[in-house]
Order: sequence, then C-alpha cells, then structure tokens
Amino acid sequence: MVKHPLPARHFVDTAEYALLLDAVDNQVTLLMGHTRWPTRGSAGNPLNNHPLVAGQTLTTHNGHLQGVDAWFRHWGLSRHAQVDSELLAQLADRHAGEAGINMAALCEDLRHLEGRMSAVMVSRTQPGTIILLKGNMPLEVRWHPRLQAWAYASESAILTWALTDMKRWRLVPIPTNHTLVINAFSEHQPTLVSFIFNMSGIIDTRNP
Repeated sequence: MVKHPLPARHFVDTAEYALLLDAVDNQVTLLMGHTRWPTRGSAGNPLNNHPLVAGQTLTTHNGHLQGVDAWFRHWGLSRHAQVDSELLAQLADRHAGEAGINMAALCEDLRHLEGRMSAVMVSRTQPGTIILLKGNMPLEVRWHPRLQAWAYASESAILTWALTDMKRWRLVPIPTNHTLVINAFSEHQPTLVSFIFNMSGIIDTRNP
C-alpha cells in the first residue's frame, strides 16, 4: 500500500507508485485507489487517508457519516484515525472472517448509520470477493467481457477518461442502497444485495 498527502496528479509520478504498478501480476484481484477531499482529519496522517485498513479489511468511502463517535462507543470499536470513514472500515472488519465479510451482518449495522455513503470493501482472507456498496453517493461500474475485468469510479467521466476500448466496456447499474458482490474467481454473475441506510444530503439518482 502506498499513500502520500499529494494531489493525485503528483502522486502518480512518484517512484513508489511506479514500483507498486510493477508488482501487479495475474494474482492481483483488486487495484484500489482513492483521492480524498478532507473534511475531518489531517491528510498528513496516513491513517486518515484511504484505503483504510482495519484488521484484515480494506475500505474506501465516498461521503460523510454523522454521529460516528457514538457508534464507535456503542459497538466497542477501536479507533486509530480521525476520519468518520473509519467507522465503515471497522464495521467491515467486525464482520470479517476466514470466509470474508458477512454481508447480512454488515447490512444489519449499516441500517443504523446516517449521512452520505458509497464504499468499496475487501477482506484479505477472501481477496477475490469485492464489495461495491452504493448508498446515496455516486458509484459508476463497468464490465469488460473479453478482459473479464471490472472497473469502478465515483464518476462516469473518470472511467471514460481512463479506459480504452470504451465500446466494449458495459455499464453495470447499481440501484441506490444496493451492494454488488463480485467474485473474481467465479464465472457466475455478481450478487446484488439490498441494504437500509439513513440517507441525508444529495441523493444520487443516476442509477435508480
């Protein structure tokens, strides 16, 4: 994992970033990146910057959660960073085991939260199972049949700019308050799981 408190355009020019890409081979199941707009917590502290690591899980979060201090206390979760997003990371790890993240248990906790949220989660115990969680913040997902590859971003313009052969990349809409669970080692279609979340702020309706 490589993190720097730099603008993304400068981060991709660092030697560490180049070394990370050189290490990618056909055993890698997920490349997870994040550009943060800080609302809480210093970007100079790597623990505040995504991906957030909690135990065996990695999480990125787009949005803002309200009242997280109370929920940390309620669930007895440990806290190491200052960002509200750490609550999601800790909840993912709270329900992670050798079989990966227990989606039913995670969704039960999510129904208590309020704010803005879309997120991506993975457990290192099951690195082939990728969780794309769309709440009320944008999450764009596309699939390339020939490459057997998935791509995601917070905005469609990012994928349009980044991906080549756009005609072959197929849009995969995720309804609001649903999670797409992808198994990188399976030929079966991903699983769509609904969840309840107390949404506040702007609701993304581009994939109703």
